[in-house]
Amino acid sequence: MVRSLKILIAVMFTAIIVVLVGSTSALRADGAGDAQNRFFDALCIKESSGVANPPKGDGGMARGPYQIWEHYFQDALEADESIRGLHYEDCDDEFKASMVVGAYMRRYELAAWDAQDWQSLARLHNGGPSWRRTASAKDQRRRAKTLAYWRGLKKIMDGLD
Repeated sequence: MVRSLKILIAVMFTAIIVVLVGSTSALRADGAGDAQNRFFDALCIKESSGVANPPKGDGGMARGPYQIWEHYFQDALEADESIRGLHYEDCDDEFKASMVVGAYMRRYELAAWDAQDWQSLARLHNGGPSWRRTASAKDQRRRAKTLAYWRGLKKIMDGLD
């Protein structure tokens, strides 16, 4: 009985890993992984200076290497059932946080994700799903802020080549 339970747990754990790894972009088999890894590395450097176990940022509202806010995390969970077992605290782990970021980006900018449009994805990460709006002065300030964010991230990416 104990042996059967151990085997069952091992099989379930393996299945969970396969689902999680299959849903992450960093391990894509189509050759897109290198550029995507560079984007994620730059994002980590931009958000948390690439330090291990970064402190919470944005006045304690964001956590982990990608400085993920709880509402960002919730949006990602709603979009991708393969990460629904994660908890907000899991955003402190770079691998799990990268799955959250990928799910969020695919939810709001799937075409940009597929096209490896790093500018749109960076601006989404920084400004949220409404970063493209231009109607109000507030929208225009957000767009200017996300553009400056992208330019800084692009410099980091170029330095990683």
